[in-house]
Amino acid sequence: SLTAFNSQKIVWKPWPKQALAMACPALELLFGGSKGVAKTSYLAACWTPLLQMAHRKFITTGMKQQRCRIVVFRNELKDLSDFIIKTQGIYPYLDPDMGHDGWNKNERKWYFTSGATVECHHLEDPQAHKHWNGNELAGLGIDECQQIIYDAYRFLTAQVRSGDPEYHAARMIRC
Repeated sequence: SLTAFNSQKIVWKPWPKQALAMACPALELLFGGSKGVAKTSYLAACWTPLLQMAHRKFITTGMKQQRCRIVVFRNELKDLSDFIIKTQGIYPYLDPDMGHDGWNKNERKWYFTSGATVECHHLEDPQAHKHWNGNELAGLGIDECQQIIYDAYRFLTAQVRSGDPEYHAARMIRC
């Protein structure tokens, strides 16, 4: 179960298969299944360990944790609307200090109190993945990865790295 950063309030409770995926320590994980098994809810919630780490580091150091950058891609931007709706049901409650103002609709980006971000982007242009060259991502999400060409996927996974040893050890690729 996910609890708000500064309380014991349960924000989201995973189904058994989601809980298994949430507990997986692997760098790269594919969570699949038929319609209705809550894959998108999982993708919205799975970043919690990184977001909690960023929150803890922010509280401890007082420094914004901009190295905790998570990006979720879909082939077409319009298809991320369900993911965005799921995040709106979790993130403002996970980080109550952020409230509903943490979502920037124009940037398609969540801003957490800690400085961590979760961004939503598309890969509609066959070369769009190359714009991410040199970016440092703590988390990479691909919604409907079967729609993404393999070369783009491999290129984006190479951006999942961090100069911060804690984020590097906790980095995640989730599909």
